[in-house]
Amino acid sequence: MAMLEIGDGIELQLHERPPTPGDAGVAISFGVDDVDAMTEAAVSAGASVIKGPQDEAWGERQSVLRDVDGHVFCLVAPLAK
Repeated sequence: MAMLEIGDGIELQLHERPPTPGDAGVAISFGVDDVDAMTEAAVSAGASVIKGPQDEAWGERQSVLRDVDGHVFCLVAPLAK
């Protein structure tokens, strides 16, 4: 996994995903404040949900989506401590 803080609270995260037919082996993740709200906004903009928002064992809330061009991306936020 590689993380790059871009500024203005935006992080670029790259991580490997198990490949599935038609999907790339690497997905881009966007660090956001509210995974659920951003998932809804992405769906409203035409994205489709692969895996809805849920708390993950590694300490993040995450959703996995496909954009209108077919690219897989993730929305993530740290879980509250």
